[in-house]
Amino acid sequence: MEFVVGLLSFVIVGAWVAVALQRGGAVRESTLWAATGLQVGVLCSLWLDWGYSWVDETAFHMALERNVWVAIPHALALLCLLGLLRWGRDFTPWASALSALQAVLFVPVLLSVERNTSMSFLALAPILAMFGSILASFLFLPSACVVIPEAGSRWHAIAFGPREGLISAIETLRVLGLDVRAPGSVFESGAAFGRLGPVCVEVSTVPALFPPAYGLRVRLAPPWGGGGGSLPGLPGFAARERLRVIDGVLEYEGWTTSGFSVEPARLRAFVRGLAEGV
Repeated sequence: MEFVVGLLSFVIVGAWVAVALQRGGAVRESTLWAATGLQVGVLCSLWLDWGYSWVDETAFHMALERNVWVAIPHALALLCLLGLLRWGRDFTPWASALSALQAVLFVPVLLSVERNTSMSFLALAPILAMFGSILASFLFLPSACVVIPEAGSRWHAIAFGPREGLISAIETLRVLGLDVRAPGSVFESGAAFGRLGPVCVEVSTVPALFPPAYGLRVRLAPPWGGGGGSLPGLPGFAARERLRVIDGVLEYEGWTTSGFSVEPARLRAFVRGLAEGV
């Protein structure tokens, strides 16, 4: 029964995390609050009955009287909550890691205490606390992904290393007079928007979840002139590319699972050429 409930919870939460990663905004905020609430629940379970059947025993009493190790998951929950209170959303990557560590430690801690106390931990409180820590580790992820590592750090290199060329290329679109925005999450590579003459230009980097891939998108409106409707050739920035006109808007999309083959000069030339209708 526990396996079925756990599997179902994992599927539901996994789908919700995918939606939160893609939608952001209020969906991401509600996911963060849900994860925080789960950690509050894990901490409060310290004062609930962790005995089974006729045994009436709280984890708090066991930690004080017999085995302090039973309180390790609750100590991690407290550390997670204090970190969120102190550093806010900047702590969410660590909150996710602490929740994952908490979930991993639940089983060996309970088995160790069970061996020392001759008690079974099949009561509702420890089972729900364990599930709560597992789900919290996933629910912290959408907010953790919008915490950008410090430039030059090892984590920044891990997150953005394969896309440094694309990030630099988008930054140089300032030369064309476009407004440039830095990456908003570890899955993005920045964005640019503005006007080139009468044409509105939007360059964005939006990840795809199914199948997983990094995306580069260039949109131009109003309708592209294009010399009789013929479209230029694909630039070869990514493994999968397409160029099309949808409702009068010229749209380029490139998708890759690794890095983009794009240099600043090539991206500027491509965007300028599309804007000029070449």
